[in-house]
Amino acid sequence: MWYEVISGTENEVRDKINGAIYVGPISTAGVAVGGLTLEFSDPASTVTFSGSLGDVLTPQQIFAEILAEVTGLEGALRSAATNSSLRSVMLSFWHTDGCTIADSGTANDLLLITDTLVCGGPLQVAGFAPSTYGGAYAAICVRS
Repeated sequence: MWYEVISGTENEVRDKINGAIYVGPISTAGVAVGGLTLEFSDPASTVTFSGSLGDVLTPQQIFAEILAEVTGLEGALRSAATNSSLRSVMLSFWHTDGCTIADSGTANDLLLITDTLVCGGPLQVAGFAPSTYGGAYAAICVRS
């Protein structure tokens, strides 16, 4: 057994602990995924986004529809890099037993998914605390 120290912002550390995968970045104005699909091969689920083909859904709508369809999936909306003309968010997902987004969904290109995404499930955490360095967080995780 060995230990790994994970550090970063609180959200970065929590996502790493949970074995999260990311979708995006997605513009806060939305993306035209209406009527398209996102395929999970584990757990087996197909998300067909609401609306007609080409309808624009906001990141919040996309996030809610994915969580509603995939049993046991959890997640969070995370801020992504911004500039003066574009604001975007990342969708962060994790599952207690791990999860896999297949590369076959018709919405993949618009969600910037270029390959199969696999989350490995959560790590066993021995400790989690804010550090004294610039508001960063750190976790000590047990690895087998």
